Parts: sequence; structure tokens; C-alpha cells
Amino acid sequence: MSRHSTVKPHCQNSDNARQRGTARDALLITANEAAAMLTVCTKTLQRITSKKLIPVVRLGASVRYRPADVIAYIDRLAAESVDQHKEAS
Repeated sequence: MSRHSTVKPHCQNSDNARQRGTARDALLITANEAAAMLTVCTKTLQRITSKKLIPVVRLGASVRYRPADVIAYIDRLAAESVDQHKEAS
């Protein structure tokens, strides 16, 4: 066997899932994918998560997010923004 033999990536299944569809199509997404949906860095997502503003799913030591929960958080922010705008008018 050559030194350059093909090695399968550790998380090959998750890579394949990403190739099949977008993060919104997945049942669970990673912190990086959730942060991308929110257009924030992962540190900001960690702060949001620690305040329990978005629920998480724990798989052992891994933390995952449901895309629907991320979208619901965005919807809540948008609704609050509209309410604040109406109050200011």
C-alpha cells in the first residue's frame, strides 16, 4: 500500500449530507452552519446559545442545531425589530 493511499475523512457522512442539500434541508446542522445562517461568527452563536435563545441538540460532546430553531430565532428578531420601529414612529 502506498504512502499516499486514500484516507476517508473522519466525518464523511456529514460531508455527504452537505453535498446532497443545503443546511436548511438537514435535520441537524453544526455550529458553523448555524452561524452561517445567522451571518455571525461562531463566538456570537455561542453567546446566543449560552443565553438559551436558540435550543441545541447534544450528541455526546457535539452540539447541533435544528435549522427550524435557527429560523425561528431570526423570525423573533425580525418581529422585535418591527415592533421597535413601530414604537419609535
